[in-house]
Amino acid sequence: MCTGLSLKNGNHHYFGRNLDLELDYPVDVVITPRNKKLAMRHTDAIDTHYAIYGVGLIQDDYPLYFDACNEKGLGMAGLAFWTSCYYAPVEEGKLNLASFELLQYILGKCETVAEAKEILKNVNITNEGFSAAMAPSPLHWLISDHTSSIVVEQTKEHGLRVYDNPYDVLANEPEFPFHVKNLSFYANVSNQLQNFTETRFAPEFPDFVKLGAGMGTAGLPGGLDSISRFVKIAFGRLS
Repeated sequence: MCTGLSLKNGNHHYFGRNLDLELDYPVDVVITPRNKKLAMRHTDAIDTHYAIYGVGLIQDDYPLYFDACNEKGLGMAGLAFWTSCYYAPVEEGKLNLASFELLQYILGKCETVAEAKEILKNVNITNEGFSAAMAPSPLHWLISDHTSSIVVEQTKEHGLRVYDNPYDVLANEPEFPFHVKNLSFYANVSNQLQNFTETRFAPEFPDFVKLGAGMGTAGLPGGLDSISRFVKIAFGRLS
């Protein structure tokens, strides 16, 4: 049950996610110093890059991140995308990056979301795992700086797509466009704390008992599923 969030407060930018899995990963704070050589499977190694810090694990002296930020304040998190995710074979003419390399490449080279979008125009996420014992995790990604966010998804139907994300929120399956469309079902939810001065249920029932402040949030989903979490966190983020 992963949910990512980017939050701005004045000059401060906060980026993070929860990692709530039934599996126990030996995760820790992982710091990749500036310009530590990072090998890539199908493109040149990166030996000049920004410092990266986040949560993950180190395998064979290679940092594997669940989420991280770089020294410029660009954040990126990979969230489970079980059903729709599709990683492709290596494609000639593309920047071929394995799923476990994408975060390091973007945060190593980019200072802003705009720079990440330019690189992603030519990226193909390949279908290989880190090792025979570590299969590729099906993911989509939230990338944020202090001004904007995007979502990166690669599916068999659409290939790699980058979506502008004005909600600064991401959960899991299904695809991001579904989450955006689903928000329309909650158009009447309100962050107003006062009691309703009139009811909208029906004209012949004008005198419902007012039950207290916060009634505008009635109707928000309460489940732990990714669809409900996206709606709740987007509402909290934007209210």
